[in-house]
Amino acid sequence: MKKFALLIFAIATTFQAVYAQFGVGVSVGMNNSTVEIKGETEIAPDPTYHYFIGLSPNYVLNDKFSVNLDFQYSGKGYLFSFDTGDELNMVTKLRYLDFIPEVQYHIFPGLSLGIGVSYGILLEEKSKFGNQEWMTDDQVTNTKSTDIGLTGTLRGNYKNFFAFLRYNHGIKNISNAPFHDQNGHPVNQKQYNRNIQLGIGYNFTI
Repeated sequence: MKKFALLIFAIATTFQAVYAQFGVGVSVGMNNSTVEIKGETEIAPDPTYHYFIGLSPNYVLNDKFSVNLDFQYSGKGYLFSFDTGDELNMVTKLRYLDFIPEVQYHIFPGLSLGIGVSYGILLEEKSKFGNQEWMTDDQVTNTKSTDIGLTGTLRGNYKNFFAFLRYNHGIKNISNAPFHDQNGHPVNQKQYNRNIQLGIGYNFTI
């Protein structure tokens, strides 16, 4: 009976230690978002600003490493500015559901560096020229339905609060639209998401 009681105590202690390493974070913040266009012509869209909200289950492996799984509703987009006037400027808004798994290395208590990948599912696309009405998904389909990127995150923690700065470097061509030169001839162009996030959050320990 005594051995059985000790076994139950050991199992309970082990489970308590394991579950104490689990947490779920909630976060909000701002995106500085644009696209990089590579190809035969040089076009450099301007960045736009959007918000994101996230839910991130996390697990502490040891004193140096942890795993963070970030699910985000994230706004992104870009602005094409033309010299001919504001009425021809084109702004595009994209809404993604992003899944961002990262491995975090704890440099010292309170500061960590994370490296991971991002997989995004496009939820909504809107574009407009100048002061015209927004064109929605049924009118514009210039962006592919998924996105893949590489991420790097610097994160600071104080008790259960945290703040982070993340860069997401798209590696998948998201353009679903044909590009043409001034003469109307098709050109080979590719378009990649570039996004910088600044966020704050709170982590609930389970």
